[in-house]
Amino acid sequence: MSSQQRPAHRNGQHPVPLILFGAFDRHNFGDLLLGRIAARTTGRADAIAAGLAARELRRAGGFAVAALDDIVAAQAGDAFDLLQVGGEILGCSRYEAAVMLLSTDEAAHAVARLDRDAAAREHWAAGQPGTERELPYVASRGALPGVRRILHAGIGGVELTTLPATLRDTALVRLREADRVWVRDAMTQDTLSQAGLDSRLAPDPAALVARLFSARIAACANGARATTLRARFPRGYLALQFSADFGDDSTLRQLANGVETFAAARGLGIVAFCAGRAPWHDDPAIHRRLRRFLADPQRLVSSPARGLWALCGLIADSAAVCASSLHARIVGEAFARPVVTLLRMPRAGRKQSAYARTWDPDGLNPLALPDTVDSALAAATRQDPALRARHARRLADRAAEAWQWLLAP
Repeated sequence: MSSQQRPAHRNGQHPVPLILFGAFDRHNFGDLLLGRIAARTTGRADAIAAGLAARELRRAGGFAVAALDDIVAAQAGDAFDLLQVGGEILGCSRYEAAVMLLSTDEAAHAVARLDRDAAAREHWAAGQPGTERELPYVASRGALPGVRRILHAGIGGVELTTLPATLRDTALVRLREADRVWVRDAMTQDTLSQAGLDSRLAPDPAALVARLFSARIAACANGARATTLRARFPRGYLALQFSADFGDDSTLRQLANGVETFAAARGLGIVAFCAGRAPWHDDPAIHRRLRRFLADPQRLVSSPARGLWALCGLIADSAAVCASSLHARIVGEAFARPVVTLLRMPRAGRKQSAYARTWDPDGLNPLALPDTVDSALAAATRQDPALRARHARRLADRAAEAWQWLLAP
């Protein structure tokens, strides 16, 4: 075991090990951030970061992640607690999980070979490390000999009602085995309540990012890359992120028109960034294609930032944020930035919509389709900054209260 994986000795005693379990094993902005939030909030420097597979993501701001099965085996039946950290875990199949753990090229090959053959897809996924069980990011007490408590922090499951009945039942059984469950949106809570499951509703744990890590993020916002951006765009910039499924020409044309109209009217630049490099997330090549649809291509810069804190700094230092990533929205809100959440189509992005309806019912930070981005950004930036600051404090307070409840003895 690494030093990260060895419980510290305190007053000559061994504390019960704490395993933080989540999708920390892939490059995704939200998952990297949720892991760091959990590690700081629990106050356990000896906490073990676990995913489905062993991965080294410290250079990206994450952890040296160990495979959960390996950690549990090393415990040899000794007691430990497991803290399941956030994310849209209740609808993540083992096939999706397995693909997202591949490299980009490997994932493209696997999808091309398997995507239209359900039986082959399931057979392949069941043989991948860490994904032998369905819904692999939802911990099963039966697969965790020695586990004392299972706690869920800020999880989501807006697709739970659309899952096949057997998968839905699997998810509900595993949640019933948990000691405490905190969900991040009312849609998920309602679904669990209808199944007879109690849960606590509170904002996503990342709502605490500014409160916990403002100094670290400010250091990134004052670094050389940020200084260069300020020199290039002295009146500020729009932070822009969108996932790879926005990449068709028609959508890019609409998006380019909207963000450029907004930015040009205010003398802003546009800084495009990727919120995740795992398969099915973002593709920096699309930034170059977006530039072709701008009247002034020099207005857009594609940020090479991959590290968690650099991405947080880019968002925190922006004049406004337009993003399809839920956690880009949450970080923008935490730093009281005007935020527009980008949807591919009205029914797309259900987790983004569910979260916004739960925690922003008045539309302080609106949702928008590509062809309504300009008006949505204009509406967001007209809001009172003091109101934004109060909104950020309220969400952070609610998240902090949920952590206290979740971690109480």
